[in-house]
Amino acid sequence: MKRIRSLTLLLSIQIIISCGLVIAANRLLAKHFITMDVYQSVNTEMMAGLAPCAGLLEKRTEFLSCYRKINTENASRYVSDAFLICGVKASRPEDDDSKRCSEIDPSIVKWLSPGQSESFFQRFVATMASRPEWVGLRLNNAPDSAHILLNKRETARFLERLWSYRDSTLVLVLPFIIFLCGLVALLAIRLMMVPIGSLEKSLLKLSADNFNPANFAYSRYREFDGLTTIYRDLQIRLDESFRKARNFTSYASHELKTPLTILRGNAERLIAELPLGAPTQLRARDMADEVERLIDMTNKLLTLSRADSKVLLTQREDFNLSNFLEQLAEDAAAFQDDIRIETEIAPNVIWHCDPVLVKQLVHNLYSNAMKYNRPQGYIGFKLQHLGYAMELTITNTSSHLSADLSTLAFDRFYRGDPARNRGVDGLGLGLSICQEISNVHQGTLRFSVLEPDTAALTLTAPLRF
Repeated sequence: MKRIRSLTLLLSIQIIISCGLVIAANRLLAKHFITMDVYQSVNTEMMAGLAPCAGLLEKRTEFLSCYRKINTENASRYVSDAFLICGVKASRPEDDDSKRCSEIDPSIVKWLSPGQSESFFQRFVATMASRPEWVGLRLNNAPDSAHILLNKRETARFLERLWSYRDSTLVLVLPFIIFLCGLVALLAIRLMMVPIGSLEKSLLKLSADNFNPANFAYSRYREFDGLTTIYRDLQIRLDESFRKARNFTSYASHELKTPLTILRGNAERLIAELPLGAPTQLRARDMADEVERLIDMTNKLLTLSRADSKVLLTQREDFNLSNFLEQLAEDAAAFQDDIRIETEIAPNVIWHCDPVLVKQLVHNLYSNAMKYNRPQGYIGFKLQHLGYAMELTITNTSSHLSADLSTLAFDRFYRGDPARNRGVDGLGLGLSICQEISNVHQGTLRFSVLEPDTAALTLTAPLRF
């Protein structure tokens, strides 16, 4: 059986079922207790109606009329037609019950007395146990005195008619009851979901740079105090962890820059002092290349750390992106013989941006397209003017398009080369930096695979912001 995943639907079903169980339990309990009360009421009303109308016992019609007038709104009036009037001679033969009275065994008659009363417990036990078949009431205590008898089956039939009418009425109002139960369920669930929705909205506002507990909306209901306390503590721990991670990257990058710069200078002096082409000079050059690689990594980590801390400074000015891309494409075509350069650049696209960061972004995208290209491939530059925005797309052929590239392209230290070898140089930080620069300029950077061997990086950003 498939599990219901909607809490609202599940709770609504359970509340409606609970309402049905309450209605059924109410019916069973009401039937039991009302049955006891009706039996007791009939007994009491028989005693109340016999004495005032005793003088009319010989005339059944007049007696019943008198009896019903006394018990106008009582249950016994509905079973009075079944009374047997015994111990008197009826004025009319058709009203004479003496024969039927003589056939009744006195041992199955429960005789009532005017002062008799039963407690609730006695009525409950009597109802659960087997009860006498007849109820009798004498005019006086003499065994042969006038009396009336009532078969309890007549009371039971009256109760059956009463419950039949009640059940038919219940069937008519049941859809309305179910509707009300559903409405109550929805209102209760809505009230219950309000604090949960408030917590959800607060959590959706959280990000790596916004873990301030002051931005968290706490529920005013004490039932959610434990949950909000847990999330508050989690916020504090996450904020501390992210802050330490950002500070570590920033501090480490700053501390590494000086010794790496010294190593680069010493390596360059060593290369100049060694004999040209000597093995030691080649080893020193390899060492200098690795130091340069470490410096590049340090600078990139420092840039990402500043971006994480929202302190990546920008100095915005109008920048002719069209001219810059045309010059870049022209230089690329001049220096790359086996890579075809294609351009579709809209003229005079002026972007109000930080030229230094934008140049770094475009160079990173171009360098990425070049490193992962294949022989006799191509790189395409396409720049479009979209009203108040622009769209730059750089496409390239590649032989290193892994299956997870579209989802992991902007992850730090991820490299498109599945072997992660040094044949394709790179640190796996270029696209991450590009994405941060795009975010600073309120743009979006997307990666897509156009064909099995063709990838595209698309930058969309407002020209002014």
